[in-house]
Amino acid sequence: PPPEALSEFKIQTNAYSAEFGRAGGAVINVETRSGSNQIHGSAFEFNRNSAYSGRGPFDPAKLPPLNQNEYGVTLGGPLKKNKLFLFGDWEGFRQAFGTTYIASVPTAAERAGTFLTSEGAGTIYDPTTGMPFANNMIPSNRISPVGQALLNLFPLPNLPGTVSAGNGVANNYTGPVVQTQHVNRVDVRFDANLSAKDSVFVRYSIFDAFTALPPLFGPLATGSVPGAPGKGPSRDQSVVLGDVHTFSPTLINEARFSFSRIRDTYYNYDYGVNEATQLGIPNINTFGPISSGLPIIAISC
Repeated sequence: PPPEALSEFKIQTNAYSAEFGRAGGAVINVETRSGSNQIHGSAFEFNRNSAYSGRGPFDPAKLPPLNQNEYGVTLGGPLKKNKLFLFGDWEGFRQAFGTTYIASVPTAAERAGTFLTSEGAGTIYDPTTGMPFANNMIPSNRISPVGQALLNLFPLPNLPGTVSAGNGVANNYTGPVVQTQHVNRVDVRFDANLSAKDSVFVRYSIFDAFTALPPLFGPLATGSVPGAPGKGPSRDQSVVLGDVHTFSPTLINEARFSFSRIRDTYYNYDYGVNEATQLGIPNINTFGPISSGLPIIAISC
């Protein structure tokens, strides 16, 4: 919940009471606010924007986008004076957060089968004869159509890169990745004073979010830059019931029941696309969406 919806926040690091059991590290207690005999509420807005930010060491002249808005409202009051109270809050979070990445992609010459010493290429050998290719160039009729299709998924270099003899060109591409996240949070709490000795409350909370972290090279050449690209929705819900009963001035009982349900979904950008089949790789996309996209491809030298 937002800070305006909290009445108490406590961190305990040792000497827990029996109700917390044998917790490790720390116990964090957060108590939501309840309504009162007076109507009260609040509204808030927090903004971050790249217009106010400085450039990082690897950022281009134009900064990657950053726009974050966090806003919400709270409202509480009586349903029946001294007896029934209601409190609720809503918080929205909208973020587009860009990060500049540097990666390595095949050069234009390498895509055409030509490996230049000026680009750090070593000697390229014909795997069928064991002899070097003439002029360090792979004939076009020897280039696999599947391999060519895979190369075409990657963008062309936009940086000079670093040339290393025998290892090619590295760090020759840069671009922004903009992660977006849309979140809505709602809490509703109902309190009732049943008698001078008995009070109850019920609280319901829901957290809805959609997060998207796109790959640097586009939705098909997903790769591992940034780490774990993907997108998907999340929904967390919880219900809490509480009762406090006073038996005597020296005996009080508090009973609580809670239920939580969490559902998180996160999938690749090529989920549901039979990309391997489209590029000519057989027997991969054969089991529906769970086998869609490309297989993991690793190249070792």
